[in-house]
Amino acid sequence: DPANTIADSVTAISGLVNVYYDIAIEDMPITPYIGVGVGAAYISTPLEPA
Repeated sequence: DPANTIADSVTAISGLVNVYYDIAIEDMPITPYIGVGVGAAYISTPLEPA
């Protein structure tokens, strides 16, 4: 079921983003981590090119 696969990917990405967000707040500016999260989302859930 593609919908479940996408939901699982989004859940996993959300978890990673939360971890990166926590690290970023402690140590570094947030922007690079947002970039990583967005990149992971595109890799995990291929979308049609804009």
